[in-house]
Amino acid sequence: MTCLVGFSSAASSLDSEPLHQLPAESGKISYFSSKDLGSCEEAAWGELLGLDCGNDDATKYWYVAMRWPYAGLEGAELYQVKDWWHNKKILVTNPANGKQVVLAAKDWGPNINTGRVIDVSKTSIDALGASTDDVVNIEFADQTADLGVYAGESGSSTSGDYEDLEEVEIDVSEQSEDSVQDIRIKNAIKWAESQIGSTAYYHDGYSWCLDFVEDAYESGANSAPKRNWGNAKQAAIGLNAASNKGVPPIGTFVFYEYKTYGHVGLSVGNGEVIHVPGKEPIRKDYYTNVLGLNYIGWAYPPVNPPLKIKHVWEFNTPGDLEGWEPHNMEGDKYSVEDGRLFLDPSESDPWIEINDLYLDASTAKFVNLGMSSNCPDNTGTVYFKTSESPSYGEDKKVKFTVMTGPGWYEYSVSMADNSLWEGTVTGIRIDPANNGITGTNEDTVGFEYIRVEATGSGESEKGIIPSAVKVGEVLEKNPVSEEKVEEEVEGIMGKVNEFIEMLMGLFGGFI
Repeated sequence: MTCLVGFSSAASSLDSEPLHQLPAESGKISYFSSKDLGSCEEAAWGELLGLDCGNDDATKYWYVAMRWPYAGLEGAELYQVKDWWHNKKILVTNPANGKQVVLAAKDWGPNINTGRVIDVSKTSIDALGASTDDVVNIEFADQTADLGVYAGESGSSTSGDYEDLEEVEIDVSEQSEDSVQDIRIKNAIKWAESQIGSTAYYHDGYSWCLDFVEDAYESGANSAPKRNWGNAKQAAIGLNAASNKGVPPIGTFVFYEYKTYGHVGLSVGNGEVIHVPGKEPIRKDYYTNVLGLNYIGWAYPPVNPPLKIKHVWEFNTPGDLEGWEPHNMEGDKYSVEDGRLFLDPSESDPWIEINDLYLDASTAKFVNLGMSSNCPDNTGTVYFKTSESPSYGEDKKVKFTVMTGPGWYEYSVSMADNSLWEGTVTGIRIDPANNGITGTNEDTVGFEYIRVEATGSGESEKGIIPSAVKVGEVLEKNPVSEEKVEEEVEGIMGKVNEFIEMLMGLFGGFI
């Protein structure tokens, strides 16, 4: 995706709604008679569009009054538009010196007879280096920006000089949909998209936006989240959403500041969020442009079992099998060390399996393996089960040929070759061989990684693809200690000597 570097997130408009447009984009400025004492003085406050007077920085210092476009409205429409303008952030620029401030929309004014278009606090006009009746430029700020003096970290304002802009490539692959999804995400989004345009979720109370995103998983994906909170603000705190910033991953709950109860939407990928905007119809917006609210962060929905976001196991934590269960091993002879899972199979049918998956078979088409095997045969098999067919069986498998010996090889197993690989895949079982060798550690198997992905890791995207061996890397067979070798040799020699003595006793001088 190509983006232009040099623009700030400021804009002349946040959406196309006529009642959401700025009254002016430039004009004369003045300041209130208030001395910014952090209290609500009548001279500065005709009406409030924010928190109680004196309890927030916008009230104390960083506020702006314009003739917001709700004049003449009545009843529900008036309050709906006022809610939209609540604490909207405005970027004011003094073109004479380039100084900028970010202010919160609060009051109504100035009087049209003055010829001025914007009133600010004394603190704000001083920060701009401006005086009454100076002309300033006005636009919407980045709604996630902090109130106060704007240092331009995100780039120069859109009212500035564009000659020095450079075009660069920005990789947004990590910001879009995962190539392999937990199918509950897909189903929740499908349900949410079917609700766009509906007003069914507006009701008395303050939880309709939270009800909507929770219902997306309960009604759409048959995976009910825990409903432990009365509103979006409580859920954001309970799920620690503030610790997750940036573009929200697909399927997550996306939280915003709004009055005392907050706001939340459902991320549908590529930065877009479906949400309930109060009394307005359910709609989709970019996550930084949701009702002009301050973005808190995102969190995965509290469903059980938890969402499987990445279907990659790389065994980087010593001792952590990452959910895989070994079967038919020599006792407990398996371990995770040096970034690999090591196994010592018993005589017949060794395998590992993982369950409680929610793989979308339409996107999860390959099981890619980094594996080494010292087993006596070269027959590998990947079994699977689905929500429609919940048991492993011979009808649900794909075989592949294993390169035996000490080298490490990569394999891409095309699961879509089996027609039953469809719907929701709930479990995967990997048989590295048909047989091991009982009573010895000469048949070790190792996994460097296991990945369920949309494409294969080899040159082709079809069939079984073993790659070249990784040069200089071998799977060490578990060594037998020198002491044990000496003991075994001594035991054998002892039996040989006993046998010779027996023969001498039988045949006397003939030996």
